[in-house]
This record gives sequence, structure tokens and C-alpha cells, in this order.
Amino acid sequence: MRKKKTSTFRRLLPYVAGGVFVFLALVFLPGPNGLIKVLSRRHQLGSLRRQLDQTDRRIDSLETWRAQLEDPEFATEYARRCLGRPPVPDTTHPAR
Repeated sequence: MRKKKTSTFRRLLPYVAGGVFVFLALVFLPGPNGLIKVLSRRHQLGSLRRQLDQTDRRIDSLETWRAQLEDPEFATEYARRCLGRPPVPDTTHPAR
């Protein structure tokens, strides 16, 4: 039985496809607008957005804290808790 001849194109197709793939990978992966750079920028953008959200939450928390400290009763009670309560005067024995 005779073996069927394959065309030159069919034999070279895997090499041509591999060469094109390697060429595109070398051009698009490491370049200034390449896939690696784009993915890195996306990751950095997500990270910055998370930091911005955390900062916004911290600002809201500090604004709430400042509003609470503007209340004199809360500020006095907070100062007492932080500095310790002064001794309570003994009312059973009057001062002489």
C-alpha cells in the first residue's frame, strides 16, 4: 500500500502557527500596552479602589467620633474613663 503524500502546507502549518503565536506573545505580553502591563494596571486599580474605600470608611468613622466628642456630656464621660474617675466624696460624714 502506498502512503499518501501530504502537502507542504500541511506539514508547515504547525510551525507557522507556533511561530505566529510566539511572535504575538513576544509583542503583546511584555510591551508597554501588553497583556502583562494591562493586567498589572487592572490589579493596581483594584488595589487603589480598595484603599480609597477604606479611607472613606475611616473618614466617616472619624467624623462620627468628632460629632460625639462635641457633646459635652460624652466628652466628660470619655475623659473620666480615660483618666480615671476621681474619688467619690463620702456623703455619710460631713466635712469639718
